[in-house]
Amino acid sequence: MEDWHAPGLTVAIIDGDKTWAKGYGYAVLNSTPMTPHTLFYTGSTTKSFTTAGLSLLIDNATANSSVYSGLTWKTPVSSIFRDDFVLSDDWATAHITVEDALSHRTGYPRHDLASAKTT
Repeated sequence: MEDWHAPGLTVAIIDGDKTWAKGYGYAVLNSTPMTPHTLFYTGSTTKSFTTAGLSLLIDNATANSSVYSGLTWKTPVSSIFRDDFVLSDDWATAHITVEDALSHRTGYPRHDLASAKTT
């Protein structure tokens, strides 16, 4: 933390059914300690995590039979999330692919919720 001038961080390790998490330092300098439940603004890093995870699933789906058998970059998002993926346009809901969504080429505007207040 000292090298990166970070006031705090949280570490989590998941190994099968076992989990361990601990916070170090401060979420708010000198007043609020970091905990495993501290929320972070992750910014655009989730785009990379999501794409990397889907890449592994797609590679696995084409390499052997799995739960995700047949998953490709051209798979419609609606076939993955079924009734939970609904857009304002029926055609877009039915046709937007994994590749479209991850490439930001759906034609839909931004929806910045990162700064929304939570209770």
